[in-house]
Amino acid sequence: MNRVLFRNRCSPFLLRATIRYHVRKYLERYPDCADMLDSALYADDLCYGAETVQEALSLSAGAVSILKDAGFHLRKLKTNSRELQALWIQNGLGNEVGFEQDCKLKVLGLVWNMDEDCVGVDVTPLFNSLESMGNTKRSVLSTVARVFDPLGFISPFVVRVKKLVQEIWERGVDWDSELPDDLRIKWKKWCCETGCLSDVRINRCYFSNWDRDAGGIEMHIFCDSSQVSYGAVAYFRWETTSGEVGVRFVIAMSRLAPLKN
Repeated sequence: MNRVLFRNRCSPFLLRATIRYHVRKYLERYPDCADMLDSALYADDLCYGAETVQEALSLSAGAVSILKDAGFHLRKLKTNSRELQALWIQNGLGNEVGFEQDCKLKVLGLVWNMDEDCVGVDVTPLFNSLESMGNTKRSVLSTVARVFDPLGFISPFVVRVKKLVQEIWERGVDWDSELPDDLRIKWKKWCCETGCLSDVRINRCYFSNWDRDAGGIEMHIFCDSSQVSYGAVAYFRWETTSGEVGVRFVIAMSRLAPLKN
């Protein structure tokens, strides 16, 4: 068999193992690029960065060359650097190179605004679907299952609807029955506020103004709990040579407190 079948349980492993086997043949010729492909390739998506435009050009050219030798054609190269974009076009690297019309691109479930170089959660499909949602337990659970927030950008918001689900189960509401008035009000309020989540964005680059001579980088983790829920959040913190302090959000998590202790 020389094809990877979709939906086979072993297909993701076969794809990853094949690429890794191929990439290792180039460790001496393209050490940095081979290491990048070995560590940063997720299925058929590659996300990586570089300190300089020339370094990024070298890595992208090497990646295109290495994968092309195995019959994999790297396409849809995207960058936040217009200088790098011009060099890609000049060197004929890949196709569909450039900025999107709205400068936004989906990256592993998140939205990357290349013009502002920030990432956020894509809630537009969810918000649009809420207009046709009913006020039933089935509708609420269906909505919760569609929220994809891998880094916890909107954890404080999501935990509210999870608490609502908990209350619905506590009261024994049937799947397609209308929610009680007090729960329906909470549900409608949550739905109305969903549209504001598109404003939640963070810088893609953690250390945009970090000076190596200023000192190290600290990770601060905060956690707290209540009778309703508990959560944790992690930040990077550093200081510049001018005495300024930089802080970047890393990840957050939240959980509902169990009903039974």
